Amino acid sequence: MNLKFKLPIDPKMIIVVLLAVILSAGVSFFIAQRVITSRVSSGKDVRPVESGPIMDLGEFTINLADKDETRFARFKISLEVSSTKTIAELSKPEWNVRLRDAIILTVKDKKASDLSTSAGLLSLAVEIKDKLK
Repeated sequence: MNLKFKLPIDPKMIIVVLLAVILSAGVSFFIAQRVITSRVSSGKDVRPVESGPIMDLGEFTINLADKDETRFARFKISLEVSSTKTIAELSKPEWNVRLRDAIILTVKDKKASDLSTSAGLLSLAVEIKDKLK
């Protein structure tokens, strides 16, 4: 018996596909190396951000907006400022009152459920930061 198996795919086609895969892998590797190298080289010039002096605004106790129960939030706030001169200026009574009022007005509209998650606390921190700018 003489059995011959014939491939349904032409061997030339297999070679072309293999060459295309090898070529695309080589090009992808080359592009990835260029991207990684450019990111690393540009990262060397980046300097870490230095933090400024910290101003303590003290403790706050604020009633929350819950209707079903009386709830309050108690917390301390400290601000990072640009210089010690800024701390001296913001420590004046007229500025201290403005800062505290902005914080109180922002927090008093929140419910306990708004502040029960880390996402809620982060959102509040961003809100306070935006109001104090």
